[in-house]
Amino acid sequence: SSETFARALNATLPPEIRVQAGYAVDLRFDPRRGACSRTYRYLVLNRARPSALWRELSYHVPKHLDHGVMADAARLLLGEHHRPPFAPPDRRPRRPQRVFRAEVLRRGPWVALEVVATAFYLHQVRRMAGGLVQVGLGGLSVEGFEALAGRDDHPGRAPALPARGLYLVRVSYPDSLLEQGKDEKEDCQEWLPQR
Repeated sequence: SSETFARALNATLPPEIRVQAGYAVDLRFDPRRGACSRTYRYLVLNRARPSALWRELSYHVPKHLDHGVMADAARLLLGEHHRPPFAPPDRRPRRPQRVFRAEVLRRGPWVALEVVATAFYLHQVRRMAGGLVQVGLGGLSVEGFEALAGRDDHPGRAPALPARGLYLVRVSYPDSLLEQGKDEKEDCQEWLPQR
């Protein structure tokens, strides 16, 4: 059964990787091309002192980030893009990229970019986060962020932040492909560690 298969995988995988559920699918199922959206989160610890425990799991920014202006800039990522924002210049999608949600959220010293889209390119979310951190620090205006998002050859190209703050939160499939579990709703307010 799919449940037995999921348990067997967890018995052999390293503890950093956990299978939450298994599903019976058609043999033609392609997990990459069959997905309708992906959710990524980039986590920033925004306080003067870094964390020993979160050092390899988040990006540390010691200066105060203005998450309100970052949220304003993030909204510019929404919509359908024939040239995806912060994508490599040599990559042109066969279909437009749709960004359904792009939010900057704050809880205490934690700031997170959460973005949901049909697909992503290599380093795209890390570059989005890099541009948003520049906006939050006051080194880049919202208008400047918009210019960077649209032109990869821009001289002030946004840096790709380190991978240690990047998380793949969810990959969503059409209901017709997978039978969704009833207990798999994610509470979006529980995305940050408690102080």
